[in-house]
Amino acid sequence: MDLLGLRGKRVFVTGASSGVGRATSIMLSQLNADVILSARRQDELEKTLSLMEQGNHKIVVCDISQFDNVVNAFKEASFDGKKLDGAIHCAGAVQLAPIRALSSDILLHMLNVNFISFAAILKCAASKRIFNPGASIVGISSSVAVYGQKGNGAYGAAKGAMNALMKTAALELAANQIRVNTICPGGIYSEMIDRNTADPSVLLGVDDVAKVLCFYMSDASSSITGTNIDFEKRL
Repeated sequence: MDLLGLRGKRVFVTGASSGVGRATSIMLSQLNADVILSARRQDELEKTLSLMEQGNHKIVVCDISQFDNVVNAFKEASFDGKKLDGAIHCAGAVQLAPIRALSSDILLHMLNVNFISFAAILKCAASKRIFNPGASIVGISSSVAVYGQKGNGAYGAAKGAMNALMKTAALELAANQIRVNTICPGGIYSEMIDRNTADPSVLLGVDDVAKVLCFYMSDASSSITGTNIDFEKRL
């Protein structure tokens, strides 16, 4: 039995236009999965597609900052009657602001992009018309949600909300045999950081995170749900 093989599985990846989302989409295609690539930028999604192994892949352009956009994107992904076997929520945004500078606009933006979009995915998972039994859903949270970080409270709170909702979703969706987990990686060397000041020797690479996400899509993780793991580069 090929526990890590994903042949025949259809996985929806948000944030597939760059960073961890792009790396994960490429790795999924190497494991023979069919990938639904989603992000706001059509041209960057097409670039990701050009780097992937051949398969029955599809591009769905979506602005995840709107709840209904996410729901409609997932409905579109299953338009041909073939349901999803997994979803990986890589899309997100960071907006640094100390407590004294917080505003409702900053808080709502962080919640919409990082948390409410994840909630929309979980709503779709509750529909038997979109996901197959045995499907796996993973959201990228952050170590900031676990340990905090000065000036990053709004982002950490939104990611913490993801972790909290994941726990309830894992309980509710167990009836549909759907697993839900989050991961909380430390710093990642990607497009979202300042490459002029970042030290790659202490940051995770996008492939490091992609490997963990692909594991959660595989049958090797079939007994894991309701978990939130945090990890960082130590070697």
